[in-house]
Amino acid sequence: MNLLMLKSILTKMGKFDLLTATNGREALDCLNEHEREGAPVDAVFTDVWMPEMSGDELVGCLRGDERFAQLPIYAVTTDREIHTSYAQMGFDGCCLKPYAADDLRPFVFGAGVEESRTRVAM
Repeated sequence: MNLLMLKSILTKMGKFDLLTATNGREALDCLNEHEREGAPVDAVFTDVWMPEMSGDELVGCLRGDERFAQLPIYAVTTDREIHTSYAQMGFDGCCLKPYAADDLRPFVFGAGVEESRTRVAM
């Protein structure tokens, strides 16, 4: 449900090529595939609590890979405690649920994302 809501909000914000995954492992595979195909992702929104591979494990893998070390990665969570420690975990920002377009806009456009070409992974 959260993924559908995030996708809906981002779709209304611009013409993004949105990629989705249901867990961190799928997200990592998706990012690697697009990188290999020469179609890298411009930003990642990830839930912190996911099955198989959590968001903090995902961000750890991405930060440890030079291809993704500078990729903007944003935590999306209901955990208010993480909101104060997201930077230490490797995230560039944190958006607390429930969220609206106005909550996400600074993360998307503040990262230098251009709506006509952007691939956003969720």
